[in-house]
Amino acid sequence: MLNHRLLLAQILTFAYKTSWIALGLFLSCATHAAKIGTELAWPTPNDAFLQGKPARTYLQPTVSGRVESGAYGCTRNSGNKFHEGIDLKAVHRNAKGIAVDKIFCIADGIVTHISAKTADSNFGKYVVVQHQSGGLEWCSLYAHLRSIQGNIRKGTRIKAGQVLGVMGNTSSNIEIPESRAHLHLEIGFRLNSYFDRWYAKQDYKTPNLHGSWNGINFLGIDPLDFFRYHLDHPSAPISAYFLNQPPSFEILQYHDSIPDFLNRNPGFLHGQSTSRKGNWYLVEFTWFGLPSKWSPIDSSHIDKRFQKDQFYIRTFKHEKACRSWIDEVNGEFEATRILKRHLEILSQK
Repeated sequence: MLNHRLLLAQILTFAYKTSWIALGLFLSCATHAAKIGTELAWPTPNDAFLQGKPARTYLQPTVSGRVESGAYGCTRNSGNKFHEGIDLKAVHRNAKGIAVDKIFCIADGIVTHISAKTADSNFGKYVVVQHQSGGLEWCSLYAHLRSIQGNIRKGTRIKAGQVLGVMGNTSSNIEIPESRAHLHLEIGFRLNSYFDRWYAKQDYKTPNLHGSWNGINFLGIDPLDFFRYHLDHPSAPISAYFLNQPPSFEILQYHDSIPDFLNRNPGFLHGQSTSRKGNWYLVEFTWFGLPSKWSPIDSSHIDKRFQKDQFYIRTFKHEKACRSWIDEVNGEFEATRILKRHLEILSQK
């Protein structure tokens, strides 16, 4: 005869165990970062990108509703506004509909900047981590956080996949509804350690609250392209992506000492500096402005008419409409205001 009490007890025991298994799987998704190769981690619990799913499953659009508005590049205002990073959407919300996704560091590094006050930046609460790879000093930035992990301090050494905080919608001047809470992720390079000196000479009306971590001094690359490269090349060092970017234009410029950017990123140097006191450099820039190859040129090979306080555009291949570095006027290449500022910052001592 069927023992109904025994059967009921077995069913309840099975349900109890499987509920804890399910909960364990949920917590695993919520608290552990997906790994990419041996050195990188995905920054949120939503690994749809890693699974090759459509962009709408992981990118958070702006109020426009256009999925591409959450991507990097000339993706906003009908392609006329540049977006320096990517916006990754929430996948976990509590009973009140508030995003609770953990945010993970993408690589080993050191926390170099924390902005814990929402009112101090349109990034809201954000964290910057500095990384080293192959002679390159690169950074990752995590913005609009609801909260920052209590054990995260400036100078903290951090590992890939370690929790930095919780996804949110904080910002000093951008209204982000809870329904569009997201992580704004940037990956890139700090142009100059002495940015404060350059900023002090400008006519800005607001104080620089973030030192050399000010957004003007931060050059972002495409995070999705970066991760895609390392998915395709899992054994490649992190620096390989940065070192293999195609050039868009070249600038010939004299520096009377080794530029700060090159001091911190010797991996971008090609050849030996002929003099520590001063050198001409032929610098290759990518379309998004990364000075990714510095070749010292002996002064004997420089046109005598060239002046050391000037720069010269050598070649020009292509650029994006919303990030214009060079104009062509009467058959001659001329630097735009953005490029002039870019070179000023790189030259600051």
